[in-house]
Amino acid sequence: MKIHRLLIAFSFLLAVAPWDGFAQADGAMQKIISGLSTSPIPDDLLATKSIALYDPMLSVKELNQIQTGFERTGVDAVIYYPMDLPMCGRDVQKAFAEYLKKREIKYLVFLQKKPAEFEFLFTEFSGTKELLKPGQPAWKVSGKTIDEISMDVYRTALNSQKRLNMLVSPTPEFDLKLHFIRGTRGEYFALDLKVDKLAIIKFGDEKMDKAMEDIFKNYYPFKYQFFEPGTEETDIRQKGFLLILCHIYARGLPAMELLEYDMSKAGSAIASVSYPNGQLQLKTNPAEEPVYKFYFKQLENGNIYFGTKWDADSSWMQALLNQVKGLKAELRIK
Repeated sequence: MKIHRLLIAFSFLLAVAPWDGFAQADGAMQKIISGLSTSPIPDDLLATKSIALYDPMLSVKELNQIQTGFERTGVDAVIYYPMDLPMCGRDVQKAFAEYLKKREIKYLVFLQKKPAEFEFLFTEFSGTKELLKPGQPAWKVSGKTIDEISMDVYRTALNSQKRLNMLVSPTPEFDLKLHFIRGTRGEYFALDLKVDKLAIIKFGDEKMDKAMEDIFKNYYPFKYQFFEPGTEETDIRQKGFLLILCHIYARGLPAMELLEYDMSKAGSAIASVSYPNGQLQLKTNPAEEPVYKFYFKQLENGNIYFGTKWDADSSWMQALLNQVKGLKAELRIK
């Protein structure tokens, strides 16, 4: 059985110290799937590939139980991935969509663990970086136990269509690693920020955008320009910009892995830096706490610049201040 080492770590952390941060980090995905329309079972579910996007609150034992049911039915969930990660940042979301297309994945299967029941939701991958179309059809199956749902899926599927997936893995696979960094990965700041104007895409929330504008006005030492939400990076590049501000919002441990940090130094708590009064200060965040991590990206070659320290924070404002103040500290700008 292949079990991703971080899945084991997550299960351990949740067992010893339950954490509700997943619900916070998963807001974007939850908002989309809650608006999907109800439909019958997809008519080719047992003839195509799917990906299982699972609630991190599900244990290894429960995920194995789910895959056992899928194998019996013929639902070919070729890979399992935490459902809060695909939409944690623009770069990650784009890389995830490209992975799905490369693997010829047709269906997304959302596996959720709610207070009084489990819920499986089957819906088609849109084929775009948005992953889903607003209000698109989805088949939902819920029950008090995994066995109850698995039997419901089994009966409905085999009564409605012919099974063509005959080689479904008996155990879930967790080995998906999204490598979204196209260029060089650097734990330092780009000196080009001194001369190239920085592009910043707004959040789309009036209060957050105003706060971000204030941070840049008061702390950022170089030139910058804001762009409206949804502006494509290709359009920004065409306007002559070379650097853009990016961020992800995810639980600390998977955030570090997505950004390809040294995971041997990660544990149940993660040390992060901030710069109150311009002086470096250490703090620790629970590994399962959702955090923001800002970074700079070179639009032409895909180079990523994370800064010299891990400076993520549960507050987006503090995380942004950490990145900007870290830049000033590194360049000795007061």
